Amino acid sequence: MVDIATFRAVFPELGDSAKYPDAQVQYYLDFAAQSLRPEAWRNLLERGTGLFVAHYLAMSAISRAGTVPGRGQLGIVASKSVGPASISYDNSAISAQVDAGHWALTSYGLMYWELMRMVGTGGWQL
Repeated sequence: MVDIATFRAVFPELGDSAKYPDAQVQYYLDFAAQSLRPEAWRNLLERGTGLFVAHYLAMSAISRAGTVPGRGQLGIVASKSVGPASISYDNSAISAQVDAGHWALTSYGLMYWELMRMVGTGGWQL
């Protein structure tokens, strides 16, 4: 079972209790406990729980704007110029996860998505 202290130790980038209050972390821990079936996840349940919670915390922070740990990458820089500043990304690796839905919006979500597919948790409706 993952508790707040364990979660913060494993994900120190999400350890700031001012940005990520204990109540919010506990809310998502409870959500994970209700959403992830132990019989499917077996010995990967704690890892899945951590990534699940990290994803939702990052998504919450994204909605508040600013730089966020775990925010999904835009892709590999494909080209850039200096004046008047332009940059383009190759996001084919991310767009290949088209079925991942909101999980593709953070690096935690992408790791969770891949782990979820490995443990064979069954169908998800997005």
